[in-house]
Amino acid sequence: WPSWASRAWYSFYSAIGFMAEDKKQILGRLITAVEIEALMREGRNEEALGCLKALLKKEPLNSYAWYLLGNLYSRSQFYREALEAYNNAKLIEPEGPAAAAVDWVVEQMNSELKNFHI
Repeated sequence: WPSWASRAWYSFYSAIGFMAEDKKQILGRLITAVEIEALMREGRNEEALGCLKALLKKEPLNSYAWYLLGNLYSRSQFYREALEAYNNAKLIEPEGPAAAAVDWVVEQMNSELKNFHI
């Protein structure tokens, strides 16, 4: 084999190995996200919060984890914290689901301000 062919095969197999590792990481994120979503559905919010914080410490660029954190906070009506989490998700993935969630949280915050009476 010419040397360029050897390099091409090496590159090909390296890329396959790299892709396989990416798939493992993505699958690991999905499993973790699915588990956290299940906790949230079961109302185990404190446990879900702990899992999300641990996941985000390990993977701070996981936009879906930020989105789930925003959901958790918004369900508890911690809108400021929800907005921060959604904005983090939106910075990482501008076209993701957090884009619409940011608008919703802002509407909720504005609604609460209108209903606030002194």
